Amino acid sequence: VDRFYNETPREQTGKVMCAGPCIKKKAHTSFVDLAKKMEGSGLEFSLFSKGFDAEAVAKYNESQGSPINIRFVEPEAMAEIYRAHDWIVYPSNPEMNRVGLPAAVVEAQASGIGVCLQELPGRRAAQLDFLGGGGMLFESIDEVPGLISRAYPEEVRLKGLQNSKKCDVRLHKRALDDVWTPILFGADQQTKEAV
Repeated sequence: VDRFYNETPREQTGKVMCAGPCIKKKAHTSFVDLAKKMEGSGLEFSLFSKGFDAEAVAKYNESQGSPINIRFVEPEAMAEIYRAHDWIVYPSNPEMNRVGLPAAVVEAQASGIGVCLQELPGRRAAQLDFLGGGGMLFESIDEVPGLISRAYPEEVRLKGLQNSKKCDVRLHKRALDDVWTPILFGADQQTKEAV
């Protein structure tokens, strides 16, 4: 979270991104479909990915007239990428229903950009909890143009920034230390460290 966290409001860029491993359950072809539907909107669509399905997604993109840019950026350089975009759209394959709680969504929240996450069958409550009010769920890619055609609501952006903090590895490390120190070293060791 610390690598991505940026509260500073910024001007709209007209750019929409998707990120994550290029595998079938991520349904990156749906992102191509979204970009195709929104041709002429003035928005630019980019997928940041690599993986087993990269070639198939690239071929599908070409067959649709290449409405998205596809490239890979090392994780260490992604903070700038997020901030250069207004939205992240994170599709999934509802029939496979195996996408968990994506790190890219938390990174986008910490970056202060808009989040649209594919709702998966039977997981709405868990996904809403994961988003913490800082993002929007969609059932079908057909709903997304209406969401990303306008500015991300400021109150949702602020909730996303706050929500991202619950995934901060430093907070988790501290919590684990608090739990395990007395077990591993006994109460006496914890008392000594506190002093």
